[in-house]
Amino acid sequence: MKQERLEKERKEKEKQKKKERIERQKQEGKYMTAKQKEAQRRAQQMLEAMKAQGMKVLPRIFFTQWLKLTLK
Repeated sequence: MKQERLEKERKEKEKQKKKERIERQKQEGKYMTAKQKEAQRRAQQMLEAMKAQGMKVLPRIFFTQWLKLTLK
């Protein structure tokens, strides 16, 4: 009985710790769902493939500045 209660308390602590970690990541803007992580992984693979083919890939900041200029 006592061991079962301790096990249950341990699981609840772990669950609470995970929930707090996720909440902290959300506040920091770093939390990503599994679907978002997969999309980021695929985008990174595509970028690496483009670089391997010899394409010049500019940093994101240049693209966003170019996009703003073209949409004006």
